[in-house]
Amino acid sequence: MKRPDRFFVADLAALTVGETLELDPREAAHASRVKRHRTGDRIELFDGRGLVARAAVTATDPRRGVTVRLTESESAAPPAGALCLATAVPRGDRMESLVETACQLGVARIAPIVFERSTPGTRGRSQRWQRVAIEACKQSGRNHFPRIDEPAALADWLASKPPAPAGRWLADPGGAEPAALAGAARRGPCVALVGPEGGLTRSEFGACLAAGFSTVRLGDHILRIETAAMAVGVVAMLPGASPPATPARPESARSRATRSCP
Repeated sequence: MKRPDRFFVADLAALTVGETLELDPREAAHASRVKRHRTGDRIELFDGRGLVARAAVTATDPRRGVTVRLTESESAAPPAGALCLATAVPRGDRMESLVETACQLGVARIAPIVFERSTPGTRGRSQRWQRVAIEACKQSGRNHFPRIDEPAALADWLASKPPAPAGRWLADPGGAEPAALAGAARRGPCVALVGPEGGLTRSEFGACLAAGFSTVRLGDHILRIETAAMAVGVVAMLPGASPPATPARPESARSRATRSCP
């Protein structure tokens, strides 16, 4: 059975069953022009904080928008586990694809990190990423938005000491096999860090090891940032137990951090 089309309502918690509301202009346009909903159609509403409601379209008007009436509501349980994906911001609009995929995989938090070799211009894009997250949650059926942080310098982010009882992991070609990361996010909060296209500097790599990160390899090839982020998300969200992490090896003369193709 096809799931009803979903639409975002930020203040859904303020409404009760039987009440009517007008969808905001963006959601109304999606409902009437893209999905072509008409009076009597059944849709689903969500607020990104776990509240989900079923509703019926009561009116569509080119000028007044789309009005719906709530027929039932419920609170969805938060997802199991909690993966914080800390990542360099890739060039162009590739971060949008990263956010979209992370939402579909169930990543709980996305922390854009500014490294010494990061691409300039990572700030001022958070609002766009938030909108991408809304659309990804609508499409995937996810009921809880991921937290998307403002970009932060690596040193500042490490100083914040994000909780990670299930492990801190740094994507690195010389790290442990991916099995070490498997299922970590299902056992509790964990953190996975993906570096920039030019790799981490020696001092950045050392700072990550000092902060308790273990290295993990993601395959036999050098991955783009967004591909590495996808691989981390898939492996960390897998069911099943993982073996103990392999201790990180000392840094060699060159940075062993994940390098991504430009």
